Amino acid sequence: MSGTLKRLALAAVTSWVCATAGAAPLRAGHPLLGTWAWTMPETRCTERMTMRADGTSGTTSGEEVSESTIRLSDQPDADGFYEWTDTITRSNGKPDCGGEATPIGDVATTYPRLNAAGDQLMLCLTKKGPCFGPYVRQRP
Repeated sequence: MSGTLKRLALAAVTSWVCATAGAAPLRAGHPLLGTWAWTMPETRCTERMTMRADGTSGTTSGEEVSESTIRLSDQPDADGFYEWTDTITRSNGKPDCGGEATPIGDVATTYPRLNAAGDQLMLCLTKKGPCFGPYVRQRP
């Protein structure tokens, strides 16, 4: 392997390790796996997030496109809330539905709560609110 190819291979592996550092794989069948979307009624702006089994997620919100590592509790607490910690690993730097770009390295913990049917969730900043949604499960 040439020196250039070795450097490219090392850069690719380093990039992958950095992008997945902190990711915690989710169990098969975790109820939050998949794609969820919410259209804000005031602005008609849509936010779409995809949670993957490898512990990463992708989000589009307005013009912003981002990737994250996620840590998500395996089971809800007694009140039905999961704990979700999201760390932005990549972003195009464009404004989201709220008009702001989320910086790389931003860490946010939120509390999703599923409805009884498991096809909608509310995303809460704290367990007492405020909450946003409902995010509706998107079928493949």
